[in-house]
This record gives sequence, structure tokens and C-alpha cells, in this order.
Amino acid sequence: MNTLLVTHYETTLNILAFLPLLFIMLTYLCVRKLGWIYRYMVMVLLGWGLLFADVLLIQHLAATYAPSARLREHAASEDGASTVFVYLFGWIIPLAITLTLDMIRWVWRFFAK
Repeated sequence: MNTLLVTHYETTLNILAFLPLLFIMLTYLCVRKLGWIYRYMVMVLLGWGLLFADVLLIQHLAATYAPSARLREHAASEDGASTVFVYLFGWIIPLAITLTLDMIRWVWRFFAK
């Protein structure tokens, strides 16, 4: 088995795992001027959807494009707990990011006066 392929495989899956967080932060920059109720609604719903789609994509890529048969078999035999967790509690991550960015924005405005 080629270790270079395994390294790129793991790197690709790790990048895909953190990409939704970047998109959530970029979305915040686009909706930061909306009213707080609309901003939080957009952030939570869009972030939740992004995280859920990302978990499904990672599982599909891990099971389909693994560099060895053993890794493909391991990825295909997982029980799907990450999908269930993101489906039930995935809204907490975008909410926490939005709250954190709102607090940073509030502190910035407070001390910028």
C-alpha cells in the first residue's frame, strides 16, 4: 500500500471536515447586518445543512475512494453515529460560532468608540 495515497486520503477528509466551519464564518460576514432573529435563523439552518451534507460527503468518499480494500471496508462498516449526531445536534455548532462572532463584534464596537 502506498503511504502517499493514505496521507492524501486522510488530508482530504480532514480538509472536508473543516470546510463547513469556514463557510459558516463566511456566511456570517454576509448576514451580519441582518436583524438578530434572521441572522441566527439563517446561520443555524444553513450551518446545520452544511454540516449534515459534509458528513454524508465524507462518509461517501471514505467508503468509495479509500486507497486500500481494508480502509474501504472499515469506512463502509461504520455505524453512522456521526450522521445521527449531526442530524440531532448539528445546529449547536453554527449557533455557537454565531454567538462567538457576535460577542467579538460587540466587544470590538464597544472598545472602538
